[in-house]
Amino acid sequence: MDTEDELRRKIRKHRNTLYIIGTGTIVLGIWNTVKMIIFTVGLPQELFQEIIIYDELSDTYVMIYAIMVIAFTAALMGLYLFAGDRARAEGLGKNKNGFYVGVIFLLSFFHASSVAAYVFMMFMDYETGESILRLIVSIAVDLTAAVMLAEMGCSAVMIRVYERRTLAGNE
Repeated sequence: MDTEDELRRKIRKHRNTLYIIGTGTIVLGIWNTVKMIIFTVGLPQELFQEIIIYDELSDTYVMIYAIMVIAFTAALMGLYLFAGDRARAEGLGKNKNGFYVGVIFLLSFFHASSVAAYVFMMFMDYETGESILRLIVSIAVDLTAAVMLAEMGCSAVMIRVYERRTLAGNE
């Protein structure tokens, strides 16, 4: 059984982890937004010229595509900012709402799924138009993000566990 001092030390350690990784999550959200914008800048014209005969409607399709990408990017950025901000607040002892923990695990699942997709593309001779080096870098970044987010979620859960033990020890 942990002493109260040990439990408080563990809580401080996990709060510090939440604060640091929460900051990293905000930076990761900004990076993913920039990456998505860079990736999609030239894509709509190429995509729609290959699919349909270019005419006046193509501009409408390109505009719809751009709006969808912007909406998806904004929503994703919002999730990263929300999770990172709430983790930082809990790291400082200000936040007790646990909803953000679910968002953290959702984002972690998103990155783990990306790793699986990249590995599939790499080993199944799938024509992606991307180099193997680019896929390896993407795997490394998404795997790191998945582990980072999972660690952040586990720290949030452990804070709750240790705080309950502290409260149970005081009664």
